[in-house]
Amino acid sequence: MRVGIIIALGLTLAACSKDDKKAPDKATVRISFEDRSKALTQKSAFGQSDPTTMSGFNCFGVMVNYPEDSNPNFCTNDAQNSIFFPHEMAGMASISGGVLETQVKTGESRNFAVLGFYYADLASAGSCPSMFSITNFEDSLSSPFVLGTAVQNISATDSVVNINVTFNAQTQKVGDCQGPLFDWQSGGINPCQEIAGGCALWLDAHDTSTLSFTNGYVTGWSDKSGNNRHFTQSSSSMTPTHMTNVNALNNNNALYFDGSDDYMSSSYNVSSSGTIMIAFLYSTAGAKIFGSKGSTVEYIYMSVTSSSFLGAGYGNNNDATIYGNTTMATATPILGTFRFNNSNHYLYRNTSLEHSMTADGSPTTNYVYVGAINDDGNAGFHFHGGIGEVLVFNNVLSVSELAQVADYLQQKWVP
Repeated sequence: MRVGIIIALGLTLAACSKDDKKAPDKATVRISFEDRSKALTQKSAFGQSDPTTMSGFNCFGVMVNYPEDSNPNFCTNDAQNSIFFPHEMAGMASISGGVLETQVKTGESRNFAVLGFYYADLASAGSCPSMFSITNFEDSLSSPFVLGTAVQNISATDSVVNINVTFNAQTQKVGDCQGPLFDWQSGGINPCQEIAGGCALWLDAHDTSTLSFTNGYVTGWSDKSGNNRHFTQSSSSMTPTHMTNVNALNNNNALYFDGSDDYMSSSYNVSSSGTIMIAFLYSTAGAKIFGSKGSTVEYIYMSVTSSSFLGAGYGNNNDATIYGNTTMATATPILGTFRFNNSNHYLYRNTSLEHSMTADGSPTTNYVYVGAINDDGNAGFHFHGGIGEVLVFNNVLSVSELAQVADYLQQKWVP
């Protein structure tokens, strides 16, 4: 059975007497915020700075969870760890007396979570944006925060239900909410929107909406950059395996390549200068994670060398190969970054510069593969391990741009 619930948002507890005139099938939920905040130094993933105290929030939303029901919806924190599983959203209201009304199922242990934002255009817009599409207002919003949670039994005979929620500024910033209920992301950045020139390629194995399955096999990995540089594999025996909630990759999803014959191909050729960033872990050394090779010694790639170093290359000869200087452990998350042009190469492991060198040449290469190198039309040096995310930019990112994207990838993939 479902009953109507009115959710009134206010800074103080508003108790209702038994004489209040309420419809018998309605329950009123009044949510109180107690400011016990400490100073925050959070940076915003959206366009506005994140609030540091309770007074900095001016829009609030409520999500509801029913523990007895299965649920495909989830919200994660900035590190991509699950923090709430909403079945319903009551919507958004401003702090100035807004009222939300929704239908809530009766039963025990209904979980409520209160989200708070700062919305810069509240005065001119007159209302808070919809929780279903906050990314449409990202330039005017701060990051969302879970300001508090509460558990309450709801019965058909309840005329008033009071729920007190305490705000603690050390609670988690919301990173992402996905599922049929909604799909929006606030954690970190959208690299294809935030970096000048955008992405040339963006593969994200954690986003299962980008994966295509045929009879259980991963036969497609769609490009999120908007450039339609998708990767495919039509042979079921050569498809990677979809891995879910990989503990070593911060409980994210990834694609696992077997090191024998798995790979995915594309019709994309990397430009003559740019930046390649890949989040991965490996099981066996001596393999190419991503790249292509021409008919002679011409190539672009990122690899795990036979000595378990990070490696990369772009050029017309072996002198254009660059190696890291740190032995990488197996089954350990790595963020590999390669910045290159016709003159200079820079290789980073996680956020540390491992090696830089001068190089020359502008090779003519083939379409790139992931999980192997395209060796003049044949897959070679197959990668053995998991790949989480691949980002390619057509320009050599500046130091500040690189730090911005690396921060996003580190928080997401490297615990």
